[in-house]
Amino acid sequence: MKNIRFGKQDALIDYLIDGNVITGLEALLLFGVHNLTAVISKIRSKGYLLQRRQTYFVKVLIRVNKKFRVEVPDNLPINEIEVSEYWISK
Repeated sequence: MKNIRFGKQDALIDYLIDGNVITGLEALLLFGVHNLTAVISKIRSKGYLLQRRQTYFVKVLIRVNKKFRVEVPDNLPINEIEVSEYWISK
């Protein structure tokens, strides 16, 4: 078996270091990371200052749909659901 030195968590960390914002949905779709909380802890333990804010799900869907086609049920209140998004503070 091959020894992987640069994995999906490392790619997500680089994505944040590059100034991008991430949510749990984006972490899963872009990097295959299903436990964003673990990656957040890892980033903080490395000394990075991570910021968090609440945003509406519809805003995240707009951002995600620039890269993927994501459809949600018509009765899902995407304008009312809030999710956390994270970024590294400079």
